[in-house]
Amino acid sequence: METIPEDKKLTSHETPKEGRDPYTGKLPNRGYLRDSVQLWNERTNKYEPGWEHRFNKRTKFDFFDAVTEAEAATRHSKSFYCAPYRNALMFINVSYETTNVQTLHIEFEFSWDNVNFYPCWFMWFGYDMIVAAMMPHTDCMPIPILAPYMRVSYTSVAADSTHKLYISIFGIFNGV
Repeated sequence: METIPEDKKLTSHETPKEGRDPYTGKLPNRGYLRDSVQLWNERTNKYEPGWEHRFNKRTKFDFFDAVTEAEAATRHSKSFYCAPYRNALMFINVSYETTNVQTLHIEFEFSWDNVNFYPCWFMWFGYDMIVAAMMPHTDCMPIPILAPYMRVSYTSVAADSTHKLYISIFGIFNGV
């Protein structure tokens, strides 16, 4: 997991602007999308990014890539700018080396401004609790994309240096 140096973090009196990373204050990396357009919003009198969905663009984003969790903790992934995409497949892979009573709570969170994230529970999707009896656990879930930013959070319980969890969570985002 990437840690941000103290000199790069925003101080407590600084508030990040809308759409910027809450830790660094930078705009997200939006890539080079050839089908992106600038649309004039007459209500706000400014240009806003938009995307044509005639092309089947697809990308993979790793929220947690082969993370070894050796303590009971809550972790948040980096946010992903998912506005150009219509839907996604979320892949979860959780396992352990030695069993205990490890439990992993996974939440998928969305945001409008990349500052305030809210858990999304859509029918059965959004709050997974994986217990040791279910491991090794692999799962794949289709989801709609309804907000411009997304991240994944997990809380591990009863994990320690002897009873580690191995966690991989990634998404494949589709434009059509």
